[in-house]
Amino acid sequence: MNSVSSRWVLCLALLWVLIPGPARAQDAAAAAANKALDCGVPEESVARILAAMLDGRLTREDGALLLEPLTRACDEGLPTGPLAEKADEGLGKSVPPPVLRQALDRRLDALRFARDLLAGRARGQALPSEALAGLAEGLEAGLSRKALAGLVERHPLVPPEMLATAARVWAYLGRAGLPEADGQSVADAGLERRSLTPQWLQFPRLAGLALQKGLPAQAVSEAAVAALRADAGPADAAARLGLTSRSLESSPAPGR
Repeated sequence: MNSVSSRWVLCLALLWVLIPGPARAQDAAAAAANKALDCGVPEESVARILAAMLDGRLTREDGALLLEPLTRACDEGLPTGPLAEKADEGLGKSVPPPVLRQALDRRLDALRFARDLLAGRARGQALPSEALAGLAEGLEAGLSRKALAGLVERHPLVPPEMLATAARVWAYLGRAGLPEADGQSVADAGLERRSLTPQWLQFPRLAGLALQKGLPAQAVSEAAVAALRADAGPADAAARLGLTSRSLESSPAPGR
């Protein structure tokens, strides 16, 4: 067991020691933590919430409030990782528990919507967690539900993971300042050619740089579409826009 895992186990053990045995069964946070661990919520995330309770940053009521969306996701067969990441991020930034709970509920709702969109493709099998998380991320990054539903409907044979990449690229292009119609043309071109690899998550940053240099949105989208139709990557689009390889290297994929 490595030192990081040991610290999580220590946090869990300390909490269980501090809560008397008879009261433990009635403690909402402890019950939620037990359920979360049993159903596969990342141990580190549960331990962070419990540790925050131990050091007074969270009350037990707060802990139960934050754990509940994670256990609900588990009950519904949804991936818990995206919710655990959001909880970790919120705790790290000292987000007030009620505000963090709202963010967790929004992410859970986005995951549900993504699952429902892909339900017809499941064919009795579990949907890829990465695809659900990516579609939900696209929604949270600003893509409308109508736009996402249209994307899925227009490309019924595209693998879910590539749909998720398209949703993220389209959403982050919008954040970079590209109009929705131009972002859609990029996403559709990549899905039609099956050339929209995760590497294209770098492109929204490049698009933002191009727009800052005064290039028109249409030129930006056309460069991307041409590269995608040539089965090329974002470096090709950057070259078409007159951007350097250094621009590409300094353009990490958006984080979740």
